[in-house]
Amino acid sequence: MLDDIIDNMDPKTKEVLQGLALGVGNSLLLLYIQYQSKKNQMIKESFNNPDAWRNDYPIILVHGYCGCTMDENWILGGYFHYAFSYAARYLNLDHDLHPQYLQNVFEADVSPIGSVHDRACELYQQIVGKFKMEEICQKRNISMAEAVYGKQHVDEHHQSQFYKIRYLKTQDPISMQMFAFPNGIPGWKETKDQRIHFVGHSMGAITIRYLQYLLKTGYFDQIEGTPIRDRSDIVASLTCLSGANNGTLVVNNCGLQYDRELSNWVMNKNAVMMRAFKMHVFCQNFFNSQNFQQEKIKKVLKQKNGDKVYQLNFQLHYLVLYDLNVEMWDWNRRTNESLYSYWKRLQEDTFQVQSKDLSFVDLNPAGMIQLNTIVQSNPNTYYFSITNGYRDNNTIKSREILRIHKKITDQALGYKIDMDEEIALNKTKMNQYNKKEKSWWDQINNSVGVFIKYLSNPIFSHLSFFYETQTQVDALQRHLSNYFNPNMNNVDAADYVNKDWTEDNDFAIARKSSEFPRMTNDYHSLLDQYNKPWGHIGDPQIMDFIENPIFQKDYLRPGVWYFGGVPRSDHLDFCGIPPKLHPIRTLLGREYRIKIWRNIYSRLKMLKFDEIKA
Repeated sequence: MLDDIIDNMDPKTKEVLQGLALGVGNSLLLLYIQYQSKKNQMIKESFNNPDAWRNDYPIILVHGYCGCTMDENWILGGYFHYAFSYAARYLNLDHDLHPQYLQNVFEADVSPIGSVHDRACELYQQIVGKFKMEEICQKRNISMAEAVYGKQHVDEHHQSQFYKIRYLKTQDPISMQMFAFPNGIPGWKETKDQRIHFVGHSMGAITIRYLQYLLKTGYFDQIEGTPIRDRSDIVASLTCLSGANNGTLVVNNCGLQYDRELSNWVMNKNAVMMRAFKMHVFCQNFFNSQNFQQEKIKKVLKQKNGDKVYQLNFQLHYLVLYDLNVEMWDWNRRTNESLYSYWKRLQEDTFQVQSKDLSFVDLNPAGMIQLNTIVQSNPNTYYFSITNGYRDNNTIKSREILRIHKKITDQALGYKIDMDEEIALNKTKMNQYNKKEKSWWDQINNSVGVFIKYLSNPIFSHLSFFYETQTQVDALQRHLSNYFNPNMNNVDAADYVNKDWTEDNDFAIARKSSEFPRMTNDYHSLLDQYNKPWGHIGDPQIMDFIENPIFQKDYLRPGVWYFGGVPRSDHLDFCGIPPKLHPIRTLLGREYRIKIWRNIYSRLKMLKFDEIKA
């Protein structure tokens, strides 16, 4: 039919259409060439040369709240998209001109909405592997859940002994085939601890910090029944990407509120997020219970040392609803349970809310202060924190440094003189600092970039308004005077509407919250002189994470927190939402994520270590 229309077309019209088609084709070709050129330029600027490496430790990526692994969701295609791409992992050409890629990069499969403790224990299980945990079960005569989480924790906070084995996973940068490792991290030796680099996004950063705490206290040795020892040096480095090191106010949208009568945090069992999670689980269990291993194993391979490797397919149980791993809460459908009985039981369940073994509780700012009191930095571990914010972080950080003299005055007085000026009340627009005249091209470029960002991360179109107005937060004691309340600028006190939380954020976490762990939520106090959860090796230092790490490798010290921000970026820029529009960002010169990930890998490989002491 189309051929007939073309044959009967006027010759001049046909000639015009052919010219248009040729023009469009050439334009698309030029755009593609320009896109490839800009992408290759980013790779060249962030070269990763193995000759400069000082270690070859494996790298494990840990997703944040509501995250999933690459094989769990066909539409989203995983969580760490750029991290496993060939552009991020490309090294160089070998002698036969074959491309070489960074191989020992894995992602962990931890509970999307579980507590920090649960996620840390699941991470350890994946490191040592399935067969090691089965040995512990037989040796100690305990269930798999007790071998992973600890018997006391299961008795107090879980309702089921069922546990799904988790696997570290990776993806080939060329074939895009996915693999899982039931023996744990390749090359792991039980007789001698080996170091591992960790990269955690959002709640993943807290998960890794808590894992290091459990390793330090010998928690897993107690479960296994072996002599207790400090194994925290296993964590070679921790790189936080928008890490929730001091909590986030978003948990209030999840149903966590402050009860004035009880003077405590209370989880609302009927909160929107709790109902949404239960509906999610109900839909997954509609036909069959989800109490089974979800991985679709395509092929079982064997490595030279005899370890098994599973080649995976996409799970495809559901196109959108990936597994929330709520079997420990007994949220999955039971054998021979009717849909009505299952729905009723699910809606009436309050055990998990009462036990507070939830991500919501751990992520609240008050809870993070308690965690920071026990989770101290290790003097043999390198700590990096890359923050996001919708403003120019460097400009804001310079202004904060100039405020140090004012901070000293406020500490001497015991309260802030200009408190009223520093607190943004409800529905108050945030001030715009350092406005500069922009050219028409800059304005168009910025508008297009913001539009693309909202298309890429539609979730935050709501959260941005949440942080702007704070209309959904239950403010506490509004009647108190700002002048005479010394805690007015503290998130636990009179009013949540605090510019420390709103003046620069990534639409989920305040920039100051993600920089490094603190003992207070008064973020205008830059450094606590007495309580230092970042350790006593040195105070946190500002660092440029876009600069090539080869110029930084000689001055980095373990035990020190290095932090720095990427301006005009949000919480899901590094990972989370699929970067489907990255070609447009690349053409506009606004793409930086390839460079960030290449710099992360290069920085970790250039770090220098001493051997772990036995």
